[in-house]
Amino acid sequence: MTQRLAGRAAIVTGASRGLGRAIAVALAAEGAAVAVAYELMQRVCPDMIDAGGGSIVNITSVASRMPGDGPYPDRSGGVLPGYGGSKAALEHLTQCAAFDLAGHNVAVNALSPSKPILTPGLAYYAREFVDTAPADEFAHAAVELALVDPAVVTGRTIGHLQVLDGSFRPFTLS
Repeated sequence: MTQRLAGRAAIVTGASRGLGRAIAVALAAEGAAVAVAYELMQRVCPDMIDAGGGSIVNITSVASRMPGDGPYPDRSGGVLPGYGGSKAALEHLTQCAAFDLAGHNVAVNALSPSKPILTPGLAYYAREFVDTAPADEFAHAAVELALVDPAVVTGRTIGHLQVLDGSFRPFTLS
């Protein structure tokens, strides 16, 4: 790896498995000092401001924009409305935090899978999906999103493939 995140710190929640683990490993491979934590975003913001900036990448889901049980064809054990609602709230929190942190050199964005991601949690349903993406691809997108310029990209929910191919449009809160 290129060590593009050398000298920077990252806090990853949910890093014991699945996407969180893949993201923590990818960030560490790029040189970041990775802390696996469950701290709230509001706790790390003062430290980021004191350090001169940073990047927060919240992990969301297409379930935030889908009614009912989500993408599972048989509707069994799928994305319950509470899960989708919590992801919609996280996207709104991302926008609010970006607004509050504007001018502090802190980017706050949300990353959403563009395709179902192959994780142990999805293994049961993997046969149902025609087109999936590996967890390391999603993790690579998280690394790239952590590197964005806060003056150019903040307050966005972006699909992981749009991060990788650069097709999302910059948007700032001023």
